[in-house]
Amino acid sequence: MKAPEAPKKAPTTTAAAPATSARKPPLAELQKKALHAMVAAFNAHDPKGLAAVYAEGALVRSPSNDGFEDERGREPIEKGHAGLFAGAPDVKIATVRALQSGDVVVWEWVVRGSFTTKGDAPAKKPVGFKAASVLWFDEVGLIEADHTYFDRATIAGQLGGATARPVQELPTEDGPWIAPADAAAEARNLALGRALLAALAEHDEKGFLSRIDDKTLRDDLTDPDPKAGGVGTNQQDFRALLKAFPDVAITVDAAFAAGDFVAIESTSTGTHQGPLGPFPATKNKVTLHRLDVMDVRSGKVMGWTSYGNRAELTAQIAPAKKG
Repeated sequence: MKAPEAPKKAPTTTAAAPATSARKPPLAELQKKALHAMVAAFNAHDPKGLAAVYAEGALVRSPSNDGFEDERGREPIEKGHAGLFAGAPDVKIATVRALQSGDVVVWEWVVRGSFTTKGDAPAKKPVGFKAASVLWFDEVGLIEADHTYFDRATIAGQLGGATARPVQELPTEDGPWIAPADAAAEARNLALGRALLAALAEHDEKGFLSRIDDKTLRDDLTDPDPKAGGVGTNQQDFRALLKAFPDVAITVDAAFAAGDFVAIESTSTGTHQGPLGPFPATKNKVTLHRLDVMDVRSGKVMGWTSYGNRAELTAQIAPAKKG
């Protein structure tokens, strides 16, 4: 998964702008306005208004039942949200945090609503989960690309009674907007985040653990049973992953920093050679996409949230039987 190519710009003319022309707002101001408009349109159940925040040919990449899928343009955005609002009349969304870095905003959010289950005895059940979107903006403040991450297995579990994370409640108020502040510090934080993922791929347990604060909770949102965090858990996760995928390779697709936070989109590949949770080794080649958001302070990762789609993994090592 790579960042979208910048759209080709229309040729400019040499004519000077009229002296009375309005000042063009900074891109960060346009981004903030667009994000507020998107949340407002979602909570008003206005699919057309929500789609209008996107550019005409926008790319939207979102979780599917077997990984991620790409769609283009406003029409699928409008159609998809119209169906969502019809199926969950009380669904709402709220911002957890927004990280602004150049033409990109990494938006962390929570959605909650009541959905009707399928089957012989349909019932209304609450669903609520954390998600994140990496949003690229054009020069007029419209979203030209959207990479969204959430775990579809969490939704299925909350609806179907399988093991799943507790229903996430909406924040009572919007989280912070975090803009770049110290370029040198942010470059160091970004380097640390990259080095952390590299240490994992290089089987460097000491280098991996040394970059994480002893009390840090790595919150993997694809895990139906959240762990307590800390050195012991991080070490267990490190060893379990490398036992399951000893040849793992991690490619950083895009990386951003704002304030104390780092966000990294990555693609991991490997061969499923060892047990992973309830799944025995399959020898299958696996590709996974993930977004990691880290809180980095004083040279340590103090907080770490991983966004992905467990369905992408299970489709490759335990695909549903057809028929």
